[in-house]
Amino acid sequence: MKKVRSTLFVALILAMFLTLFNCSKDEENLQGRVVFWYGKATADSLIADGAASLSIFVDGNIVGSYATSVYFISEPDCGQYSTVTVEKDLGDKSSITLPYSVIDNTGFEYWSGDVEFEANTCNSIELVW
Repeated sequence: MKKVRSTLFVALILAMFLTLFNCSKDEENLQGRVVFWYGKATADSLIADGAASLSIFVDGNIVGSYATSVYFISEPDCGQYSTVTVEKDLGDKSSITLPYSVIDNTGFEYWSGDVEFEANTCNSIELVW
């Protein structure tokens, strides 16, 4: 009977260890989000300049696009309807910085720079022109 209890005790301890280990592994896969947006004045300037649409690239990959007539009255939340929101898996890092660029339908680059993705945070990039 003692051997059965000892075996059950060891199995219970092992199960608890595996559960804790799996939880800590999940926590290592941190996410960072960024929303790209612009206001009416920028939209008006882009349209006057002949831009019909914008494509947004992060780390060389297209992540979304806007018609230049689409604008926001105030800073939107990440994931808000009709926004270009980018989510990156940070692995076990607290942040990563990646290059971005915004190019219109003719191939003209209006904006470029670096964007920081921070763990469990929604960062905002307002495109002003």
